[in-house]
Amino acid sequence: MKLGIISDTHGDYSAWEYIRNYIFLDVDAIIHAGDILYGADYANMKSFTSSLTTTTIPIYAARGNCDKYMAQEIPDGMMSHPYGTVTFDKKRIVFTHGDIYLSYISKKLLAKELRADILISGHTHIYNYLKEDGIYFINPGSPASPKNNEKTPTVMILEDTKLHLINSTSGSIIQTYNID
Repeated sequence: MKLGIISDTHGDYSAWEYIRNYIFLDVDAIIHAGDILYGADYANMKSFTSSLTTTTIPIYAARGNCDKYMAQEIPDGMMSHPYGTVTFDKKRIVFTHGDIYLSYISKKLLAKELRADILISGHTHIYNYLKEDGIYFINPGSPASPKNNEKTPTVMILEDTKLHLINSTSGSIIQTYNID
């Protein structure tokens, strides 16, 4: 299994296209943790929407706080709110934007309630990885408007037991974490 993990693209079509066509080229599915389109001008929004509807890679998305303004533009059935669940390689993955489940405690309670092995969230635009009580808490950061100290645009790829944090402009791996 190879899973692309992204959040907070905010309509940055050029970033999305590069990631989709190069970094996520051979993934089995993509999880987008929300704030997909908001911030795009009309032409970029239409291009982004077209790309979402024509990609052959399954996309699972959480509705972000900004997506409520653009929800009608997202393909039907792609977006879950306030969270969604999928299972890959026998791992139960819960994904949410993170605006409703903002605190770590609320994310932890959600993960435990839904028996998650992995909880993916966005919203902060800051990448993060934490394992606690057997649950992995992951935030891929943002390829469009990163707020990490380095201002590095990031996405993640989960491949088997490795989680790669990737610079989304260069495609280079910044760090690799173990997921057992």
